[in-house]
Amino acid sequence: MRLRPRSLLGISLALFSLATIVRPADAAGPTYFLDESVAVGIDAPSNSQFLPDGRLFVVGQYTAQVSLVVDGSPATVHVVGTIPGVRSGGEAGLIGVTVDPGFPARPYLYVHATHSSPNEIRVTRYTLTGDLAFAGNGAMTLDPASARVVLGALPDVAGKHNGGTMRFGPDGMLYVGLGDDDIPCRAQDLTKLQGKILRLDVSGMPAGGGPAPSYSALTPVDNPFVAHADSAARLVWAYGLRNPFSFTIDPPTGCLVIGDVGNDGWEEIEFACTGGQNFGWPHYEGPVRTALTCVGADTTAFVSADYQYEHVGLGYAVFAGPVYRAPVGATDPFPLDNEGKLFMGDTWKGWVRRLAPSGPGWALAPPEYGQPNPTDWADSPRYITSMHVGPKDGSLWYTMLYRTVPSSGPGEVRRFRYIGPTTGVDDAAGGGAGGLAFTGAHPSPARGDRATELAWRQAAPAPVSLRLHDVRGRFVRALASPGDGVRAAGPHRIAWDGFSAEGTRVAPGIYLATLEAAGERRTLRVVRL
Repeated sequence: MRLRPRSLLGISLALFSLATIVRPADAAGPTYFLDESVAVGIDAPSNSQFLPDGRLFVVGQYTAQVSLVVDGSPATVHVVGTIPGVRSGGEAGLIGVTVDPGFPARPYLYVHATHSSPNEIRVTRYTLTGDLAFAGNGAMTLDPASARVVLGALPDVAGKHNGGTMRFGPDGMLYVGLGDDDIPCRAQDLTKLQGKILRLDVSGMPAGGGPAPSYSALTPVDNPFVAHADSAARLVWAYGLRNPFSFTIDPPTGCLVIGDVGNDGWEEIEFACTGGQNFGWPHYEGPVRTALTCVGADTTAFVSADYQYEHVGLGYAVFAGPVYRAPVGATDPFPLDNEGKLFMGDTWKGWVRRLAPSGPGWALAPPEYGQPNPTDWADSPRYITSMHVGPKDGSLWYTMLYRTVPSSGPGEVRRFRYIGPTTGVDDAAGGGAGGLAFTGAHPSPARGDRATELAWRQAAPAPVSLRLHDVRGRFVRALASPGDGVRAAGPHRIAWDGFSAEGTRVAPGIYLATLEAAGERRTLRVVRL
């Protein structure tokens, strides 16, 4: 039988409360996170993929154009090329892109698109030329004569539910998401590739252009259905999916995080850490049994979503963002309490949520200070189609299909960049002319097991936030938060035992304690030896 749903939105919401926090009128995310434009003028960017050097490939759904965003202020956009023969409209067009993990020695770009004559989905590999090593301006060009079909002749009957995302895993295999083509029971039929995540070994494909290899030539020896009599089934990694337009891969674990777009009731996030899982569509949408039954389906093997949310009617589409891992040497890493958290959201409803592991599933993470409401980490960016952690800055980059509401105009590349607390420091009993002031940190420096007592005074009753960061701006621990309630006017003290939010002793060094109340902010240096 189908497993019990593992995390429901209603249960998660009951766990949290958050006092009202004043945010700037144009803010999208929490305090200290800047939602900023990186590149504009890319028409309907449907998907994207970073190179390790920070350059970003972006594909335009309706123009079939591949662009390259080279980080800057503002970023420079180079046109790499246009994919020929793409049929666009509605959900169709150029909808997927990824780069060979052997780049630049293997200078291959892979695209996923719908084509006409006949109507079909193809995954095609192209060779890139130009400034591969990023020794100059970073521009590259797609060689149209190098086109080699990886997967072709996949029927596109409905023109929707095409999937789109492709990613290479840490195992070097190419994972490809395909929707059910609006023929629901294909998601349960292992001999059909629709409604699946495929896992392909493309390392043996010869250089240059040419036709698609056989399924057998693409089959990894350790795929879950490698012993199946049908060659298509041997390519399947996960099935029972309606339209896995977006998925990400968490490099340390190799887990696929799949956003499966629902029908008219539920949107789902699934984790596929092992191959062969059946996520139940079309027998189930979220936790609800549908009226559909597919002949031959193993209904005892269905796996429930790790996170799901209910809706009424149309106009919803879940997207799966990354599990946040700050890159080594990142210039603007998110605070430490974001490590291992999953960022996801809804393309059409315009919100981003932050999830944390919860038992066997995932649930809403405790609210970040200053986020717009207890549920949503950010509440205004609409039309998000892909999201990544920037390999150089550690920011959360995303593509917007359109820039305006209602949907119109060109798209945009944006990012949430962590800008940290104020760098102004009150070294002892300072505090300015306002009503909020630190009155000391004792002892500072503190050694070993000795706690540091942080003292302050406030002129009026107010909720208080007291957070610790390291000198690079990374979050260490919250000692007080607005959700704790209103604190009275007068003096207050809180002791810090030298441990982080994760329960580990912090390294010796300088830390910044940031105090906020009633619209005022003070920062104090704290030293531990």
